[in-house]
Amino acid sequence: MPPIRSLDLPRYANRAGDPAFPPPYVVDDSGLDIFICEGDPEALARMIDRALNIPTAAHYQRSDKLHFELASSQVGFACIDVNRLKSKPSPAQRYRSVSGLGISGVFARQTEVSVMVQVRDQDGLPFWYLPYVFNGLPAAVTSGREIYGYPKQYAAFAADDEPAGAGAGKEPLFGPRRRWGHRAVVHAYDLVLHEDEAEFALTPVFEFHRGALETIGSEAESKPALVAPDPEDFEIYPGPSTAGLRASARVGEQFQTKRTAAARRAAPEDTPDPSATILRRIRSDVPYVFLRQFREPERESLASYQAMVIGRLVPDAADALRAEASHDFSLVLHWAFNLALAEEVFGRQTDVGTCIVQPVVGLLTGAHATFDVLRASVLWQFGSDREADAESARNFASWRQECLRAPSVDADG
Repeated sequence: MPPIRSLDLPRYANRAGDPAFPPPYVVDDSGLDIFICEGDPEALARMIDRALNIPTAAHYQRSDKLHFELASSQVGFACIDVNRLKSKPSPAQRYRSVSGLGISGVFARQTEVSVMVQVRDQDGLPFWYLPYVFNGLPAAVTSGREIYGYPKQYAAFAADDEPAGAGAGKEPLFGPRRRWGHRAVVHAYDLVLHEDEAEFALTPVFEFHRGALETIGSEAESKPALVAPDPEDFEIYPGPSTAGLRASARVGEQFQTKRTAAARRAAPEDTPDPSATILRRIRSDVPYVFLRQFREPERESLASYQAMVIGRLVPDAADALRAEASHDFSLVLHWAFNLALAEEVFGRQTDVGTCIVQPVVGLLTGAHATFDVLRASVLWQFGSDREADAESARNFASWRQECLRAPSVDADG
């Protein structure tokens, strides 16, 4: 699906220090674990509404043109240790040539953990929504956020009691040869409390644990998460005109109420095997969707740019991704002020200094995982004219019908 072009784009100005690792990318020789947990349908529905549906309803000034709903409350934590991340630019792309160095190509190592939420649109087409992406390669975080607007955040990883680091090493952190015996800890930037103030610093946010839980420490009985009003920057999004702002917000609020009520229907009683379901989704080349946005510098509660982006990850059919026994694994969620996965994903509230434990209900693992990260397309974009909007909608409708006709896609999620 081609991106919309409301105006001719200006030439990109290469600035000092810009990452020179252009997309698309090929991820090769990777260890992969996907830990599957049971999320809270209502908490996940609120997240989907806030980040996908309310902005879309505000853009179109209506809530029935395109909307997303939770397809399953089973959430995947995709952990990938990449030994070779390679760029595969086309001849038409402008990038700095490395031919003068006498080498055939450039690669990087990276470790990443992505939270994968299963959603579908109003026609039943399945998507992945990735609200959290933690990455240990600073250049990947920078270029991922700048080029596509991925919600990437820098993270450090530790196997067992080793110091936190980039994660990638001679032995993979994840996959069948995972180098940790009892736990793999993900550190990210959040609040670290001191006596009378808090520091924004690297701190353990969550960990994957294997075996008995006696080493976790103090674990509080979790409370249901309180449903607080959304902050201002999630309530009002700039629409096509100033006059449409309040109407857009009202449309979004009405839409959110309807979708939250529908969330309870997302987890049927007879739930299929989570490993088989997610493996089928991965093999079916299900696209991912997310909101790309940048804050307005002078009014930080508003967005200077918003767009709905759809991308694709094409897996190699020969990958040895398979189900593994999951009963020995758990997900441990530490208290976090900003990266509150316990509340956002599981609808559980943690007290300061405590953690909660979620059982892993399914596990997929694979060695030498390989897939192409293809170019993403803009579905709608704030400020686009009606003609560009309509063309993008037609392209998306045609693509959607083509996907729904394909026998490999599970339209029921």
